[in-house]
Amino acid sequence: MKRLLVLLFLLNCATFLLAQDSLTYEIFPLVENHISYQRIVEAPGKSKDDLYKMIKSWSVSAFNSQKDALQSEDRVTGLIIYKFNFNSSFESPKIDGASTTIPTTYWQNLKFYIKDGKLKIIIDNLSLMMNESTFNVETYALDIKAFNDKAIEDVKKTMKVSEKLERQMRENASNYDRSVIRNFSEADKEIKKLLAGVETYIKSGKSEFDF
Repeated sequence: MKRLLVLLFLLNCATFLLAQDSLTYEIFPLVENHISYQRIVEAPGKSKDDLYKMIKSWSVSAFNSQKDALQSEDRVTGLIIYKFNFNSSFESPKIDGASTTIPTTYWQNLKFYIKDGKLKIIIDNLSLMMNESTFNVETYALDIKAFNDKAIEDVKKTMKVSEKLERQMRENASNYDRSVIRNFSEADKEIKKLLAGVETYIKSGKSEFDF
């Protein structure tokens, strides 16, 4: 029994450390211990008002509905905030010889701080919707551990679970966690692609307002 408890503890630690290390050091950028993508785009010769209009023009094609995505804007201070999402998916690890495609949706805030000749872009507040559950990506490691523990305890309330079965359930959860973290890399690529697209648009100097 003591050996089993040690094994379960190590499995939990392995899941937690895998998520924590990958999240903090290998995938998402951190600013003051929070996930935050930040980019400053230089736009010589463009006034704050010019850049404001360019961002509004860019967002029309970037979002299905700018009205739905727009959270806040202030033309005087030069601030625009959008909340947007993109979809992804991953193959779950095989359980009993079968796997399935898991749909995911990532939500985040996109903030533009605009002034004459430059703007600062920040993407933060990243969350993950997976099936019917939503997780804060920053705290995924802790949240998923609590989620898995509760799921196993719920099963144990309705049926007798052997030590072997519980070990297998925790191993399945750990493998599933690894698949989710690999999916984080796809989210990272998508966010970087969006940032690069905004920068390219701004530096092109083209605007539908220029005619």
